[in-house]
Amino acid sequence: MADIEIKRGYEVLPDNKVRFGIRVINNGDSAISDVEVILDYSYSLFELENSKIEELGNIPPSIPRTAKFILKPLSCVHKEEIGATVRYRDHNWEKHIIDMRPKEVHCVCPFLKEKTIMRNDFLTLFNEGYPAERGLNFENIQPEK
Repeated sequence: MADIEIKRGYEVLPDNKVRFGIRVINNGDSAISDVEVILDYSYSLFELENSKIEELGNIPPSIPRTAKFILKPLSCVHKEEIGATVRYRDHNWEKHIIDMRPKEVHCVCPFLKEKTIMRNDFLTLFNEGYPAERGLNFENIQPEK
């Protein structure tokens, strides 16, 4: 069996999407073929752009190849693990499957992103709004209550 190394990482993009990368490195003496990376993620927390299977083809010795996936968070994501499975054929055409060690992903809540607005729009919203304390009266209320 070839000596395969799997590295994984991610970055949070400016639009709050997550770019998740899985690098497959062939440390063996022979090329590996039909390399596929299958992403394992929570469907309730992320929406995946494109396919969850990335085909990397043939990987010669000491030449890394990286599968890249773009995930859109559907809610706030903290301490969520993303995994993957790597399938390939060795130089004897035997099929192998490796489970990648999961990577913990953290990203900010996609709904708390700043939004640029024009001054006139801000003034309109400000004049239509009301202070948060409107309707609340704390007179004669003691801390015990």
